[in-house]
Formats: sequence, structure tokens, C-alpha cells
Amino acid sequence: MIEPEVAWNDSEANMKLQEELVEYLVQRVVERRRPELVELERDVSKLERIRAPFPRLNYTDAVVLVQRKGAARSG
Repeated sequence: MIEPEVAWNDSEANMKLQEELVEYLVQRVVERRRPELVELERDVSKLERIRAPFPRLNYTDAVVLVQRKGAARSG
């Protein structure tokens, strides 16, 4: 698990850092492991489209979305 965070960044800056890290990691996998992804019959075009910034939801909206998709609420 990777938790990119910088102590002096606010939440917005940390989310930007996290998005950029995910984008970088996915692109490196596509560059360096394309033959393996093709062998596994992965649609590489979907991975190639991953670009920051990503859509964001606040917590309340995320809970509503998860419940609408059929996940049970815990706690």
C-alpha cells in the first residue's frame, strides 16, 4: 500500500500528489509491462486513458453512491 502525503501540504495538494502518483504508476506499467498485459488479455487502451485529475466526491455523496450500488452500510 502506498500513502503519498506531504506534511506541509493541505488536503487539496495531497490529493493532487496522490492523483499524479497513480497516473505515473499506471503509465509506467503500460510502458514496461505491455506484453504481459496483452498476454493477460487486458484492454490496455483503458489504462492509457488514465489521467489526473480524477473525479472527486465528498464523503456524503460517496456513501450515497455506494449505497445506491447495493453495498450495505456498516457501523
